[in-house]
Amino acid sequence: MRQLNYDHPEPQAIWVQPFSVAYKDFLEVFENPRKDLHSGEVVTSVILHLSAELVKGRGRNHVPKATHAFLNYTPFSDLCPDGVWGYPGLASADKGAKALEASVKSTVSCIVDTFQQLEKMKGYHCQYFGAACAIRKTCIDRLSIH
Repeated sequence: MRQLNYDHPEPQAIWVQPFSVAYKDFLEVFENPRKDLHSGEVVTSVILHLSAELVKGRGRNHVPKATHAFLNYTPFSDLCPDGVWGYPGLASADKGAKALEASVKSTVSCIVDTFQQLEKMKGYHCQYFGAACAIRKTCIDRLSIH
């Protein structure tokens, strides 16, 4: 995304991960969102809410002793032979509905806030970088946009 915006300042593109921007809300909905990476409580709950018939059973709850960083060095299947990193046994359609609502609300808010900040930055002409300052840390610091 960064390189795309550097190379083509108009239009601006942003990257939003709905479950990431809704994380604070997830802490109130799910028991172990920090330990839920793949086919666990979060995703299983959302699928149960949207299309329960697609859930053909639940994998066993499994969280490897390794941290997420080990995925840089070890295949996922070695850490999670059944394809589960999380707690699908804790999933429910009700939790999925809450997660989906929080994700949509947080994603929309993130998009609106980001584009408002981009508009604010575009109007600022930096003496050091000129019009390109919208993508420069110095200008962001001067605008106090963190």
